[in-house]
Order: sequence, then structure tokens, then C-alpha cells
Amino acid sequence: MYYKVLTCIASLVSIGFGVWHFFVPKIWKWYSYIDIKASELVLAVKATNIFFSLSLVLIGVMNIVLI
Repeated sequence: MYYKVLTCIASLVSIGFGVWHFFVPKIWKWYSYIDIKASELVLAVKATNIFFSLSLVLIGVMNIVLI
């Protein structure tokens, strides 16, 4: 019983962190620190952030579904 509660709490934290992380680049103005000419770097940072955020959300959801 305890493992279900703890897993649900951890999964909700993971989902929350993943959703929050989608907005981190705008909140902290990540792209203002990158040279405008480095368009590939901006694209790489965006892709990495989206993949990381989506992974956190999907892993959290799958944990809840499997419980």
C-alpha cells in the first residue's frame, strides 16, 4: 500500500517538474545568452529541453497508469 502512495507522489512530482520545465527557457531567458548567429545551438537546446520535459511527463504518467 505504501509503495503505491509513494510512487503516485513521486510521479506527480515528476509530471509537475516536466510541465514546469517546458516554460523554463522563457522564464530564465535562456536564448538571450546564446549568440544570435548560432541558430543550430538554439535548435539543439530547444530539442533537448522538449525531449527532457516530455520524458519526465510521460514517465510520470506511465508510473501512475501501471500502478
